[in-house]
Amino acid sequence: QPRVVVGAHYDSVPGSPGANDNASGTAVVLDIARNVAQTPLAREAWFVAFDGEEDGLHGSRAFVSQAQPDWLQSLDAMLNFDMVGVNEQLLVGGTQSLTKLVQATQSDISTFGGQGGSDHAPFARVGVPVLFFYRGQEPNYHTPNDKSVDPQLLDETTQVGLNVLKQLLGSNTSDRISLRKSLL
Repeated sequence: QPRVVVGAHYDSVPGSPGANDNASGTAVVLDIARNVAQTPLAREAWFVAFDGEEDGLHGSRAFVSQAQPDWLQSLDAMLNFDMVGVNEQLLVGGTQSLTKLVQATQSDISTFGGQGGSDHAPFARVGVPVLFFYRGQEPNYHTPNDKSVDPQLLDETTQVGLNVLKQLLGSNTSDRISLRKSLL
């Protein structure tokens, strides 16, 4: 049983190479997984690449609909990375207690209202605390020009994601119970 699901979608729209939307998010998920692979944290997180985000969140909706409700309710968080390879400012949205957790560890991160329409949304609908990492719209969105990302931005996003994951998974049982209550 994982405590956290870390995910991103790997599909793009027809005609778009999808470097930022969303090879960037998938690369960050893989990098976080690589960084925790040889640590005890790896046993407490699942790393998931979803398909079908662009045409209706099909992969994440299927994942949530096929999971047992008690399995979903035992998750501390779902972290979603989407379009994180372009634009300087990293933004987070989602469950208020999780956005506050990020801002407490990384004061230069801004929050955005709403939870957005990406792969974390099906998790949020069933009560799983979510955190959505995003760098905003950009001119190459869903075009044939979505061909490049800034590796430094990917590294920065990975580091923030790792910090959040370590905070979520580094808590002991009593801290975890109180964190879970505050997340809901």
